[in-house]
Amino acid sequence: MSVTDARETAGSSRLDGAGLVDLMCAPSEVVVVGASADESKLSSRALAFLLRYGYRGGLHVVHPRHESILGVPCVPRIKALPRLERAVAIVNLPAHLVPAAVSDLDEAGAGAAVVIGSGFESPSSRPRRELEEVIRRPGFRMRVIGPNCVGTMSVGSGAHLNFSTVLTRRAPRLGRIGLVTQSGALGNGLLMGLLRRGAGIAHWFSTGNEMDTGAMELTAGLLARDDVDVVGIFLEGLTDIDWFDRVSAAAHACGKRLFVYKAARTAAGRAAAGGHTGRLVGPNDATAAVLAEAGFTEVDDLATLADCLVVSAACGTGHRDAAVGIVTVSGASGVIGADRVHEAPGLRLAEPGRDQQAVRLDPRLESANPLDIPFLNETGVFTSAIGAYRASGIFDVTVAVTSGLAHDPATLVSDLVAQDRGPSAPVAPLVLCHLSEDDRLGEEETARLAAAGVAVVPTVERAVAALALTAGPRTRAPDGGSGAHVPSRGGGLGLDEARAVLPGLPWVDWAPAPTAEAARRFGFPAVVKAAGRGIVHRSELGAVAVVTGEDELREAFARVAAACREHDDDVLVQRMAPPGGTEFFVSAMEHPEVGPFALVRPGGLLTELIPGQAIISHRWNAPTRRRRLLDSPVGRLCDGYRGRPVLDVDALLDVVATALDAVAAGRLGFVELNPVFLYESGAATVDVVAGQA
Repeated sequence: MSVTDARETAGSSRLDGAGLVDLMCAPSEVVVVGASADESKLSSRALAFLLRYGYRGGLHVVHPRHESILGVPCVPRIKALPRLERAVAIVNLPAHLVPAAVSDLDEAGAGAAVVIGSGFESPSSRPRRELEEVIRRPGFRMRVIGPNCVGTMSVGSGAHLNFSTVLTRRAPRLGRIGLVTQSGALGNGLLMGLLRRGAGIAHWFSTGNEMDTGAMELTAGLLARDDVDVVGIFLEGLTDIDWFDRVSAAAHACGKRLFVYKAARTAAGRAAAGGHTGRLVGPNDATAAVLAEAGFTEVDDLATLADCLVVSAACGTGHRDAAVGIVTVSGASGVIGADRVHEAPGLRLAEPGRDQQAVRLDPRLESANPLDIPFLNETGVFTSAIGAYRASGIFDVTVAVTSGLAHDPATLVSDLVAQDRGPSAPVAPLVLCHLSEDDRLGEEETARLAAAGVAVVPTVERAVAALALTAGPRTRAPDGGSGAHVPSRGGGLGLDEARAVLPGLPWVDWAPAPTAEAARRFGFPAVVKAAGRGIVHRSELGAVAVVTGEDELREAFARVAAACREHDDDVLVQRMAPPGGTEFFVSAMEHPEVGPFALVRPGGLLTELIPGQAIISHRWNAPTRRRRLLDSPVGRLCDGYRGRPVLDVDALLDVVATALDAVAAGRLGFVELNPVFLYESGAATVDVVAGQA
C-alpha cells in the first residue's frame, strides 16, 4: 500500500507534513507499548532513554504482567489508558500483535505511533495485510511510522522513541541538523559518525517499511521547523512521490538545503529501463533528475552526506563563488587543496597578495594562498595564521590542514576555540582537516571544535568537495546509461494500434501493402516494413527495406513478407520522411519510484553511439521541461550546434508530451518513438514500439 492510498482512505483529521512532524518532535504524552523490564534487552531502551535524557511530558507504559517498569507504573492493556492528547506511542511487539495494538491506540486518541518490530517485509505476510487493513479502515486517524524501523529522535524535547545504540553512550549534542533515513541501521551509523565529529542533531526519523508515512512527507515537515537549518536524507526507494512538490516548494521558500544519498541505483535503473538497445537509462537517471529539479543535492556515498551536513552546520550553505583560503602544514596538501578548489563549481582561490600588512602573519611567512607553514612544534604560529586569514575579510571560508606530526592537539583546539570568542571574533567560517584519514584529532577535541562552530572533515579533498556541494545548487546531469543489458519488450502494438492511442503525433503516413503492387502507393523512394504487431526489431529480421525503384520492389517485398509470415505480422508501405531532419529517439515509461518519465536521445544509428540524453518527468510543467531539454546535450544539438540549423524544440517537446500523457493516463505501459525527425519547423514520427499498460 502506498502512502497516498493510506492518506486517501483515512479520516480528514489525520495530521500530515509539518503537523505530524511537530507532534513527533514534542509530544505532550508518550505511550510505551512492549517495554521490557530486563534492561539488557533492546525493548527496554526507549523507556530508559525517555527517562534518562529529559523527556518532560506525560509517560504511560503498557504491559500485561508488570505493575511498573523502571519506576513507571504500567497499565495492563492499551484500552486501560486515559484519553490521550497530543500523544505518540512507540510499539515494540511481535508482528502478529501489532495490528490490534495500532487499532487500540487510534481509538485511545494517539496522534501517531512508531512501530519498531520486523516481520512486515513481505507484502503477503499476514501481519502486513492486517496492519494495512487497520490503516485503511474508514475513520482511522492515527499516523504510523515504520514498521521495521529504529524509531525517531528529538534532542531538544528528549522525545527519544528509538532503540539506537547512540544513546547508550550519551545524549547527542543539540544542533540544527534534521535526518530522515529509510534504513534504521544505516541511519544509526550515520548518526554515530556525525556525533563522533561533534555535530549537533535536532531530529532524526527512521522510516522503515513506510506503510503509512514516507520520507518525503517527513522531510517537508522538517523544512518547516525553525530549529532545522539543513536536512540529510538516505533513500532506498520513494513511496510518497506526491510530496515532492511540497518538499521542493518548502526548500525554495525557506532557503534550506537538502542533501540526499540515494541507494539502490542499479535496481532502479533496471526497473525503469525499457529501450530496445538496453543502454538507454542508466542507474537512477530518472530519480536523479527528479531529485535535482525538486531542489535536492545528491551525493554519492554516506561519507559525503556526513561531510555536507557537518560543513553546512558550521559554514552555512548557498555561498556561490565562495573565496577559499587554505592554510596547511604540508605543501603537498596545499597543492591538492588548490587543485580541488580550482576544479570545484562554486569555489575559487582568493588572492591575498604579498603585503604582510593585509594579513598579519609571523615574520617568517609571506601571504600566499595556499599558505604553507612547515614549522614543527609551533602550533601557535599555525593557529595565528588561521585566525589572520579568517579575520582578513579576503576569504569566505578558510580550510586548514593539521597533523599530529607538527601540532599539539590540546593547544590547537584551545587556540581555535578561543578565536570564536569576543567582539573581534573572525567572520569567515573554518573547516579543519587532516593530512590523512588516519591522522585525526580525538573525539573529545573534535567535539570541542564543533561546539565552537568549526567543521572537522577528515581530509582536504573531502573538505573541498563538501564546500562545493554546499556552495550552491548542483544538478547532476544524467550519465547516459550504465551499459547493463535490458531484455527487449515483446508483444508490442502495431503502427495502426499505436497511432490510435497517440493520434496527436506528426506521423509519416503509411498504408497496408498485402501485395507488391500495393507497395507502389506512395511512389519511390519508400519503405516496405513490418507493421510491428509481431516484429519489434525489424532490421534484425530483415523486415524493413528502403525501395528506390521498381527494380528493387519485388525482391524487397518478398523478403519482408517472408519475415512477416514467420512472425505473424503484416506488411505495410510508408512514405520517406522529408529530407534534412535530425533523428531523435523519444521514449516514455512508468518509473517505479517517480512515475511517468521520458527520455530523449539522438536517434537512429546515433542512439547507441552518443551517450547524451535528457530526462523529462511528467510532473514537470512546460517551462521546466523546456529548460531541462535545452540544458542537456540533446538541447545543445537542437540549438545550432557547430553551425547546424536551429531545430524546432517546441515540436519535439510536443512529441514528448503526447508520449508522457499516454503513459500517465494508462493508455500505454511504455512507448518508444525512433526515429523522430526534427526540422527547423515541425517534426515527423516514423516508427514506434509500444505496449499496453
